[in-house]
Amino acid sequence: MRGYVMQSDHTASAHTPPLPQLALNTPALVQTWARWGLPASLDDYQLHQRECSQQVGPALLTAPTGSGKTEAALLWAARQHRQGGLARLFYTLPYQASMNAMQVRLKEVFPDQELAGEQYEQVGLQHGRSLLALYRKAMEKYGEASDSYQITEATKEATKEATKEATKEAKLRRNLAKLNYPPVRVFSPYQMLKGFYRLKGYKALLADYFNAAFIFDEIHAYEPKRLALILPMIRHMARHFNARFLVMSATFPKLIKDRLKEALGDELAELPVLNDKERDDLFKDYRRHRLRVQPGELTEAWVLTGIVKQVAAGESVLICVNTVKRAQELYNHLKTDIVQAGCEIVLLHGRFNGRDRLDKEQAIDKATGSRSDQRRAVLVVATQAVEVSLDIDLDTLYTDPAPLEALVQRFGRINRRRLKPELAEVIVFTAPADGQGVYKEELVAATLAILNQDDVNGQPVDESKVGGWLDTIYQGKIAERWMEEYVQAERDFERLVLQQLRPFQTDEDIEKKFDELFDGIELLPVDFELEYNQAEADGSIKMRELLVSISFGQYMKLRKQDRIRERQGGKKSWPKVAVADYSPELGLLLEGKED
Repeated sequence: MRGYVMQSDHTASAHTPPLPQLALNTPALVQTWARWGLPASLDDYQLHQRECSQQVGPALLTAPTGSGKTEAALLWAARQHRQGGLARLFYTLPYQASMNAMQVRLKEVFPDQELAGEQYEQVGLQHGRSLLALYRKAMEKYGEASDSYQITEATKEATKEATKEATKEAKLRRNLAKLNYPPVRVFSPYQMLKGFYRLKGYKALLADYFNAAFIFDEIHAYEPKRLALILPMIRHMARHFNARFLVMSATFPKLIKDRLKEALGDELAELPVLNDKERDDLFKDYRRHRLRVQPGELTEAWVLTGIVKQVAAGESVLICVNTVKRAQELYNHLKTDIVQAGCEIVLLHGRFNGRDRLDKEQAIDKATGSRSDQRRAVLVVATQAVEVSLDIDLDTLYTDPAPLEALVQRFGRINRRRLKPELAEVIVFTAPADGQGVYKEELVAATLAILNQDDVNGQPVDESKVGGWLDTIYQGKIAERWMEEYVQAERDFERLVLQQLRPFQTDEDIEKKFDELFDGIELLPVDFELEYNQAEADGSIKMRELLVSISFGQYMKLRKQDRIRERQGGKKSWPKVAVADYSPELGLLLEGKED
């Protein structure tokens, strides 16, 4: 009751129109998708999509990448709505890039509505950088008037006005999402956990989750300690909030599937319901890759020479490595040869600021996006940042060894829409096999042992077998350690969070535990200090584009080197300034600040 009172009070103060109701039904969905070239009748949809449209209650959906899982999920949600009427629909993803892309996609299904003479979003976006993402989208609309190569007083004024309008719109949309106003929301599980960790306003958050449907995508992406928070939260909401859940992925290892069954009980349906032959046929239709396990490192001279020749011949190639430093070094090594061949090279990793990373993602999407009309040969050198739901489609992959889950995500960037007449090569190198400080060595070794088998190496990649491969990897000591981490974290969450959940009891100590979940901190490279201060003085959201995320360990290392200081001339001490070189081409360089 307190949550509903708070929401009523805040939305009234914001002078919003009445809360929009969720409009979700199967015929309307099919009619919308038919305009995009999908079948005009549900009878012509794929089996897993049709089954989702009939499933009442929780479901676990396993289907190949690119087979229309998002459409299946919305059909499932429409069935829940018809059964009992949903208050809200939440689409849950692990990565900000995935969330940004999904909001755009869902807005095509749930377009903005005009209420009281104003345009209101039906699909809200909530994550740590959602304000910046909303601002960039608004600038695409308001910035058209100022898009000119000739800088005049008129264009300066147009840019200033566009920035002002975009900032106003972005803040409105962010605030409405915070008010739980849009009936459809895209966010991460960590937004949900804020309610259970009793952060400010938690009662309104929890009230909004009653009688809602939740779609959990890419559930495989969470480490056991994080999964041990998410799944008990799901169990609690299913039992006490009348919340309904669909969890989906291309593959589910048995360890995760068993935990999901514990959370959602005997009602959990595994979809699609297939016999072995039907399952093989479904996944066979979506085969896109041929695996080659290559001894040695991808940094060897003969490998890099071959890559340059491929790109020069008109192919788009992805090199995926495990560390930022390794990606930066490879980019520097290959840049001259690629440019001399008349081709393009792009570096992508997590140590760019928001402005440069978005520019790079857009450049890659323009060159390799499956729906782009400007596709061309490009070499993309990237870290795991490329794994997160970018809808890109390259021809060949060269990758460092990594755990199987990560490799499958990297494979998904290659021949994504099955546009190639033959299977695309995904080449996994065997070294360095120590995990490079990013992954556990035992998981990398177990993955390579699977992929090196005669009936796997050199063969088409069959996604229907990936779950079995994961079960083989996660057994014995690996499974024991996974379960130890999971069980301990689950017990702590139950004892410290779920069992202590009460109204009117915000707790600073438990808020600190929530902050401890995140191993990252945003810093301002010293080269952008003046620009940040000016943007802050102007009240512009653009200042948030300049921040770079690094791990807490990297932050402490910079502190010990006396390379972290307070910002000079700013209004607040946050953010801290990193005395380190930054290049729009290479990103943040942690090795030192050159004179």
